[in-house]
Amino acid sequence: MRITEKKMLESSKIVELEEELRVVGNNLKSLEVSEEKLADAAKLKPLEMQLKKLEDLSEAIVQNFAYMREREEQMRDTNESTSSRVLYFSVFGMCCLLGLATWQVLYLRRYFKAKKLIE
Repeated sequence: MRITEKKMLESSKIVELEEELRVVGNNLKSLEVSEEKLADAAKLKPLEMQLKKLEDLSEAIVQNFAYMREREEQMRDTNESTSSRVLYFSVFGMCCLLGLATWQVLYLRRYFKAKKLIE
């Protein structure tokens, strides 16, 4: 059962990465198509064409930074929730250990009193 969960998790990560690549690929394709349309429609000079390419490229970079910022926020949220869960689990584990140790001491004390080994 553990192996199938791991495979499902890996496949979901692969699907996520494929979707991200598809988005980036679509952005690049749209840039190429828009450049061709722009050159045909406006009959721009080569320098103007390069300037327009740089403009489009800078816009794509800004969009990519915005996307990366969003992903970083998601990662930070995930990291914070994981840290809090680890803290709560550690506190719970310590409480369980203290409770079991207390129970063990009380049980052994009663046992030894019953056997009259201690008073």
